Amino acid sequence: MKLKVFALASLVLATMATFHPSSVYADETSWIGLHEWRVEGRKTCFVGHFHSGTTSGYKRSKRLAMKDAIKSWREFTAAEYGTDWASFKYAANKGAKCERNASGWNCYVEARPCNPKRRGKKRRR
Repeated sequence: MKLKVFALASLVLATMATFHPSSVYADETSWIGLHEWRVEGRKTCFVGHFHSGTTSGYKRSKRLAMKDAIKSWREFTAAEYGTDWASFKYAANKGAKCERNASGWNCYVEARPCNPKRRGKKRRR
C-alpha cells in the first residue's frame, strides 16, 4: 500500500514539474510544450500541428454528421491541450469533407488548434 501511494505521489510530482508557470492558462496541459506555436493575428496557433475529428453512419443529415465531427475534434484537442485550445471557431487551416454511403454520412474535419489569447512571444521547443 505504501509503495502504491509513493508511486502515485511521484507521478503527480513529476507531472507538475513539467508545467512552466508562465505558459499555463486555465486548464492547459503540459502537452502544449511539445509543439511550436506562434502569434497569428489576435490568437496563438500551433505551427504545422493538426488535429482531426471524424464521425460515421449518420443517417439523418450531413449537418449533424459534420457537427459531431467538430465535436470529436474539440474533445480530443481539449483533452490534449486544454479547453482554451479546443475552439474550432478559432482554429486555423480548417478543412472538412463528408461522404455518403450505405451506412449514412461520414465526415472528417482537420485544423490547427489555436488559443484566442495572444501570447507575448513565439515559443519553440
